[in-house]
Amino acid sequence: MLKKINRLQKNKDFRRIYQRGKSRAFTGFILYYRKSGNKENLHIGFCVSKKIGKAVQRNLIKRRFREACHHLLDSFTSGYDYVFIVRKSALEMPFNQLQADIDQALNSLALS
Repeated sequence: MLKKINRLQKNKDFRRIYQRGKSRAFTGFILYYRKSGNKENLHIGFCVSKKIGKAVQRNLIKRRFREACHHLLDSFTSGYDYVFIVRKSALEMPFNQLQADIDQALNSLALS
């Protein structure tokens, strides 16, 4: 599970990343990222639309993404904020593939 210090929770933080950040689309998700003012910490947020399913499915996929990001925390570049917008195809993905896709996405960003 991600620590609270690494989570985005406020709506204004999400909006700031959407408006001023960059985005890349991948198979199971869209990743928004933006350089933050804090160089030591990173923040990660998850957005799951009601189009994905009812609350049970949305909470399940958020838990899976949080766990995958927790295992890949070293792959994230500190000093950045990230928002994952989950696509419906992520529901059918096995956890290992989801984790591999997130890792591949972070490597393709090549942030320094």
